[in-house]
Amino acid sequence: MLANVGRNGLCEMKPSNGVFIQFSCAANQSVNNDLFTKHLLKNIVQENVDVGDIFRDIADKVYRESNQRQKPFTMSGLQQHRQVYLHGKYFLS
Repeated sequence: MLANVGRNGLCEMKPSNGVFIQFSCAANQSVNNDLFTKHLLKNIVQENVDVGDIFRDIADKVYRESNQRQKPFTMSGLQQHRQVYLHGKYFLS
């Protein structure tokens, strides 16, 4: 995965298979990293919850708590049929 910074900012990135990326905000947004970090730390330790579900929940909470001013941006190269757990089980569904 390559990303270059040009005159217009960060170029488009495409995650490789098996890669999951979440930025604290979308392009051209102001960011409150404390807000993102707060929800990341509260949610990252959940057991037996798929990584996609964890980060969707983080994004929703940040978006709501920022009064819709900060929307985390997610890119996923994870396979649709595979669930990935940070803590707990890992299996093909």
